[in-house]
Amino acid sequence: MHLASAGVKAVSRQLDDCLRVNVGGLTQLLTSLTANSPRLVRVVLTPTFYERAVAQHPALLANPYIATKHIATQV
Repeated sequence: MHLASAGVKAVSRQLDDCLRVNVGGLTQLLTSLTANSPRLVRVVLTPTFYERAVAQHPALLANPYIATKHIATQV
């Protein structure tokens, strides 16, 4: 399953939209999976290039897409 994220395109990088979709959507998905799955659910998240670069370049977190993807990966 591939989950696209809000804010990928520069024209749609609004923090509230990115938070709602990237973090809220992931939280809802995980809640639903754990509530409705009869067995252990395994979730694999693959960080983007930008997420891997955040440690060396914290200024990247000013971008709503990168910031909310980073938060979602930590969730």
